[in-house]
Amino acid sequence: MIKKHNYTWIVVEDNHDDFIIIDICIKQITKEIDVVIDLVHQKDHVETYNYLLSNNKCDLLLLDINLPIKNGLDILAELDRFKYSFPVIVMSTSVCEEEIK
Repeated sequence: MIKKHNYTWIVVEDNHDDFIIIDICIKQITKEIDVVIDLVHQKDHVETYNYLLSNNKCDLLLLDINLPIKNGLDILAELDRFKYSFPVIVMSTSVCEEEIK
């Protein structure tokens, strides 16, 4: 029996429908390979910090830019101060060219 590799990805996304789309895509991509990705949904910076400060596992952070209160770039800057060593993918559903830059 082949052992599956297990990963935990944090998805910081305030829009539940966007999270569902991400979840469906990840499940579709990984169903044929020996990888299990557990998605942990966090809706804002407070949930994200609490999760990380509790020493929970994080192999990848998917971070929305357009979040309420604190945007994704502010969260990224704070995480950098704490020297977290996981990769981060910044995402946005925005079509505004200024926000994308």
